[in-house]
This record gives sequence, C-alpha cells and structure tokens, in this order.
Amino acid sequence: MSIIFGIKENDEIIIAGDKRGTNILNGSYSDDEDKITVINEHLVFATAGNVSIKKAILMDVHKLSNIENMTTEDLIDAITSFYKGINEKGITGLISMQFSFLIAGQSKNDNASLISGSNIRGRYSVFEVQMALYPPEDVKNELCCQIFANNYNLHHSSFVENTISEIAVLSDYVSITGDKWIYNIHLKKGRFLSF
Repeated sequence: MSIIFGIKENDEIIIAGDKRGTNILNGSYSDDEDKITVINEHLVFATAGNVSIKKAILMDVHKLSNIENMTTEDLIDAITSFYKGINEKGITGLISMQFSFLIAGQSKNDNASLISGSNIRGRYSVFEVQMALYPPEDVKNELCCQIFANNYNLHHSSFVENTISEIAVLSDYVSITGDKWIYNIHLKKGRFLSF
C-alpha cells in the first residue's frame, strides 16, 4: 500500500496521493496509477490498497444515476453497499484485502466533509475527520505523520509535494510523482493537479 492523505482547513480540503502501483505477486511497479478519482466538481475519492477493489467500487458508482450531484454520503453508501454485497456473497478473498480511502467534498447538508474509511482484516469503518494519512506499509505511520506535520507547518505552499517526495525516499511503494485535489469550501468546487 502506498500513501494517501487529506486535511480539512478553514477554506479548503486538500487530498493527495502518489502515483505508484505495485504488483504484489511479482514486485513490479509503475508510476502512473491514479489514486485520486474525481467523481464530480465537488466530490473526490482517493484510494490506497488493492486496485481491483477500487475499480469494482467505481463500477458500482458509475451505474448510479445523477453522478453529477453525488455527495459524500452517496459515495459512502455506495462503498458500504459494495462491502455488504461481498460479505453476503462470502467472497472472502476481497473481504480480507486491505483497502483504505478518503472521500472529500460536499455533503448532503451542503457542508464540506473529509471522510476516512478502510477495510482492514475484514473490519470496515468510516469516520468524518479533520486530517487523515494512510502510510505505505514499509514506513512507520509515526514517521510519515512527522514528515507531513513538518512540511505542513514549515513549507505550507508545497507541503503535499514535499511530503510525498520525502516519503518516497524511504519507501519502495511510493513514487515522487503524485496528484492532489484542492476543494474550495466557499465555491464548492475542486481542482485537480498533478506533480
């Protein structure tokens, strides 16, 4: 698993992730995996973990009507429904795969929300948060959080890029390239950037 993180500020929500995708069967990797998926101008979905799960969830999301008006709660419902379905079908392979995600954007009550969720060893959970970071499996969470905090406080304008590049030096699962989505809470619109 590589890195994704998000933070909710007074005026913005910032979501970021690197671009490395690793094949756990043979150890090969590519640095062009999109961990951040823009659902609409006010909603984003960032993932870390098994790519097959992300693709299956997004297939379910794209079957829904009115994607342009989806909110954070709608996306949570789609992910919850996906996990409920695989549990009911007893698909133990998917249930046991580690998968973490962030959802950011507009909620049904017109507020801005940052949601952190995961399925770790078959335990599915979702929480609204102010900040979340899912580290790569080969670097300790505490060290990743320290790198994030240092960059956020000392180099705020480039904290996303600095955080990912510093963790990439320590991890075989993180690339120095990445994407970020910045949601303007007042305008209720996000913009997607790559670096």
